[in-house]
Amino acid sequence: ASNRADRPPLVLFFPGDGGIAPGTALEIALPDGSRSERPLPAAVSLTPRAAIAAMLGRFAPEADGAEALLRSQLLPAVRACWAAIRREPVKVAEATHGTPPATPEVSIIVPLYGRVDWLLIQAALFADDPDLLATAELIYVLDDPERAAETAKLAALAHEVYGVPFRLLTLSRNCGYSGANNAGARAARAPRLLLLNSDVLPLRPGWLGRLLEIHRGLPEASALGCRLLFDDGTLQHAGMVFTPFPTFHAWLCDHPMKGLPAALDAEAGPRQVPAVTGACLLVGRDAWQRVGGLTEDYVIGDFEDADLCHKLLAAGGEIWYTPDVALTHLERQSIGLLGEPGWRYGLTLCNMLIHAERWGDRLQALAPLPVDDATTGPDR
Repeated sequence: ASNRADRPPLVLFFPGDGGIAPGTALEIALPDGSRSERPLPAAVSLTPRAAIAAMLGRFAPEADGAEALLRSQLLPAVRACWAAIRREPVKVAEATHGTPPATPEVSIIVPLYGRVDWLLIQAALFADDPDLLATAELIYVLDDPERAAETAKLAALAHEVYGVPFRLLTLSRNCGYSGANNAGARAARAPRLLLLNSDVLPLRPGWLGRLLEIHRGLPEASALGCRLLFDDGTLQHAGMVFTPFPTFHAWLCDHPMKGLPAALDAEAGPRQVPAVTGACLLVGRDAWQRVGGLTEDYVIGDFEDADLCHKLLAAGGEIWYTPDVALTHLERQSIGLLGEPGWRYGLTLCNMLIHAERWGDRLQALAPLPVDDATTGPDR
């Protein structure tokens, strides 16, 4: 560990559960070619998920050499922890409330994590939409098994009070955003899938029918997103673009006009965009299966929706956005429950680097990094 206040403490990650033998020392190669030994304290045994939070919680992204440290040291360790979590088998328990449509036109997949109460709020709003009830199969996926008993009671109450039919899948472990949606897609029966966040709420009935109508009229559209608004009526989503990250050799998923009045998104009718958010993303089942659904090696959650759009485009599809359907999106209501924001920001940076490693060529074509950055970027 360093005694300098401007340097983060040294964190060592040892995979496996064998522990560290008493008296073990760390040998450090110094810049002058000499070596130094430091005795290691007793290792703290953490679950893989807790280890991710512990490592990233000590990461200082503003420090000199932060990107190199993240790429060469922390990211491999975080990936190893996430891979260990993913190796654990997943069991899916299902409960059906009411009778969903026999031949649904669309399966709405809603992951639940932390804020399971959104199920009740959505059910209250969906109950006033006869078009949705007639055409949609509603599938909630609980990605938070510690809340299983609470969610089961809430689901029973939601159906009893509002009469909305739905299926509730409960996963035996946390699978992250991708894993939860993929589980819902495997259980779905409709020819179209609508990925929908639990904090996305309709403004009025009929929105789903209009979204399906637009999708049917765009035969080359693999994915279709719509306008999402904050609760004050300003824009949250009008399609996504990619912009260079100011300090790392990677790209951000950017939302043009975010926070501005919706009237500024004045272009009428659907239009093609580089990507759309997974908060409300309609995709044909054939296109989904062709690309294998969402990629699950993004850690816990972030950038999987952009990755899906890249895959759909690479498979010959198109990505479209329509302002003709608008919903409210309260945004990131569940991810705030993951813990301290410091490690969650580090997690976003990890997934940003994974995204850049995988799609650097396309991202560079869409939004070139500065020349010096482009020649040393992650895919060079």
